[in-house]
Amino acid sequence: YAELDELESLISAGTAAMTTATGRVFNKLGQLAEEDLESCENSEVTEVLSQLKDMGQREQWLIPADFVNIRRHDVIGCGGFCKVFGADFLGTPVAVKVPKAEDMFGSSEADRLKTVAGIMNEVRILRHRRHPNIVLFHAVVFDSARFSVGLVLERLYGCTLGQFICPRRRSDGGR
Repeated sequence: YAELDELESLISAGTAAMTTATGRVFNKLGQLAEEDLESCENSEVTEVLSQLKDMGQREQWLIPADFVNIRRHDVIGCGGFCKVFGADFLGTPVAVKVPKAEDMFGSSEADRLKTVAGIMNEVRILRHRRHPNIVLFHAVVFDSARFSVGLVLERLYGCTLGQFICPRRRSDGGR
């Protein structure tokens, strides 16, 4: 049991994500997002964003913004810090998850970095996951100069999770 406790403490300390070069880059971004940054022009931030860009190009998940046509009128959903819009990725219907505007443009540079770090943490997890019950990750659209980021995901049709779990009562009284 002592070995299990030690393993759990290592994982909870975040050391598991630091075992590879890519894990270290994502971890560094998270650390920088937690620091009290005066400006996102910080050379460390610039270096980490450059490393993420290189990784995205190498792993082929970073795409040019003109590959995606986001339809801002087609809101699929809205969560705590992101909105999901319908879009086309080179002609294929997709969903694009982007931070809410107030989280990106109505906040400090440090807060925008935290938002980007949160989305990039999703990228860290989703980029190698393939499962029939997890929405498929296609790509990332990222503009480091404007701190604009979007996850390009599989477009699903049907009811929402909330509708599935709590269907409306039928008009016949549930009989």
